[in-house]
Amino acid sequence: PCCVSLKIIRSMLTYGFDDITQPLPKSCLEAILKMAVSQLEHRLTVSDPSVSQLYDKYLLVIIKVLINVQEKFPEPFGQYMVPALEFAYQVGFQYSELLEMRLVARALHLLSGIMLCETYDVFKLNNRGKNVSSTSIKFTEERNSFFTEERLKNMCVKCISKYLKLSEFELQNWQDSPEEFAFEETRHVSLFNIKAASEHFLLNMTATFQDIVCPYIVELIKECVQHDRSNLETVLMIDSIYSITVICSYDLFDHIDIDLWFSTLVEELKQDGPYCSILRRRILEVIGRWVTIKLSQDKHPAVYEVCLQYMGGAQDLVVRLTAATALKAAVSDFAFFPPSYSPYLKITMEMLYTLLRQVEECESRVKILEVVNSIIDGCGKQIVDFVDPLIEWLPGLWGVATDHAMLQSQLLTTARKLARCLGGRSVKLYGFTDPVLKYVLTQDPELILLEDGITLWLQILENAPASTPALVQMFQCLYPLLQLELRVEPGNGMCLTLPGSHR
Repeated sequence: PCCVSLKIIRSMLTYGFDDITQPLPKSCLEAILKMAVSQLEHRLTVSDPSVSQLYDKYLLVIIKVLINVQEKFPEPFGQYMVPALEFAYQVGFQYSELLEMRLVARALHLLSGIMLCETYDVFKLNNRGKNVSSTSIKFTEERNSFFTEERLKNMCVKCISKYLKLSEFELQNWQDSPEEFAFEETRHVSLFNIKAASEHFLLNMTATFQDIVCPYIVELIKECVQHDRSNLETVLMIDSIYSITVICSYDLFDHIDIDLWFSTLVEELKQDGPYCSILRRRILEVIGRWVTIKLSQDKHPAVYEVCLQYMGGAQDLVVRLTAATALKAAVSDFAFFPPSYSPYLKITMEMLYTLLRQVEECESRVKILEVVNSIIDGCGKQIVDFVDPLIEWLPGLWGVATDHAMLQSQLLTTARKLARCLGGRSVKLYGFTDPVLKYVLTQDPELILLEDGITLWLQILENAPASTPALVQMFQCLYPLLQLELRVEPGNGMCLTLPGSHR
């Protein structure tokens, strides 16, 4: 009943008032803040798991009230900012080991919201050309007084040592389902996921208090050189520290000499040990992130070589997939120079084909094909001498992608890019494109692949050296397609250009 009442109050405070400085909403909010402190004190004395769960649920609703009110009424909420910060800090850091992680995650969300709010940040108001009131100056001073250097460093250490660290469950998942684990971190989007919440919090903290947090992170990175790589806990700590450089890369831009650090990372990759795969994965992720941000152009060939080395079959599968993702970032960089990659094309395509054959999950195949597509985009016609194995395997990939629309879409995209590069030699693709286009244009019940199918059809026609019965037969699909009134770029004009595309 208490939780239900609080939920009603939350809706009333958020949507029922235009001004929470009125007596009724003001008294409600003050009562909730007092209740938050007292309920947390009671929660810390409880040892019964069932009772603890009820307290955590109640505290979770209280935090939701504070989050909603702060987002809707930032300026009036400012007078309650300090007690709200104290409460969130206690939940998120001081007593976090005694509380549910989803409760801790929401506390971090509340801290992030207050940290980011421009009403409490004179610097942001000045940058955006907005008027700075005496109230905003006061709120900024109060916020900065709360986030002291010592507290910021403590929060950073807590995130590294507790929230970002790979858990036993994740390590076991790495062993049991390496392909699932390899892309698991990209799925951390839930507001209740502690890793996602801590990443978001660290990103905001680094951006808001850059002068304090960034030098401290750099200091932690330098200390990693002295740590023992044979101890699992130490390795996990280094992994967490390195992960911050991926999360907060833009804010660390002026603080990290990536050219110097890159040389150290390459040497670290070579180190063997019982837990070397953990650090190799993270180092490759760091390299993939920073190669597009700051790494000097003359270091890029070394990046290609490192990625290719750790895509090899002797490496852990998670490391290989991470290396492939890092390579994709390198060849997708705006400064990518195709001629410099020519010496690596053959071995790259061979390794990607091998990896494509060895993985079992459709999502892994999608990711690898994305790497292939990036290389095709970057290198263009240089790729034509190395694509025959991929063309031969496309029908088999389509066969296993029956229930996976994302993989089917990626295969159509790959075929389209290959047709563009191959030009008149795109006839090699007909063994794949003829039956697939027939299915997509006439039999696909969901029509979700139709746009990809039409763009592939258009590319095939533009590069066809001569007419074939299958190509002519496809034009029977044109009138039904026009009747569908497709809304794809460039609209129905795409269908109308098809007859003129056949040369």
